[in-house]
Amino acid sequence: MKKTILLVCLVPTVFVLAENFTIQKKKKKIPSKSTLQQHCCDAGAELIKEFAQILKQIGDMQLILADTMQAYFENNKKHVFMCATKEQLQQQKKNLYTVQRDVEQLQKSLRNFIQSNRTLTVKTIA
Repeated sequence: MKKTILLVCLVPTVFVLAENFTIQKKKKKIPSKSTLQQHCCDAGAELIKEFAQILKQIGDMQLILADTMQAYFENNKKHVFMCATKEQLQQQKKNLYTVQRDVEQLQKSLRNFIQSNRTLTVKTIA
């Protein structure tokens, strides 16, 4: 009798636990075309804002680099670049190489985006 009651209690419990652990594939709902277009436009607007800031930073960096090179070529002993220690110059060199690598990666990403956009435009027109 005890075994029957125990079995009657355990069987539903096992099914409830098994149901909780059953992996169900849920279909991912793909957003509508207009929603995707809106997301692309929003992302594009954010990129335009970012590019404006990037262009300003590029201009600032160009001024710094031109000023540094001018101090070097004119042997301006008062310029901060000319007074820097070996360690500071080594760090500056490392920073410049990091920026250069990042710029190259950005250029590659931009080329890929532009190329994929041209492909999309050609497919749409054809």
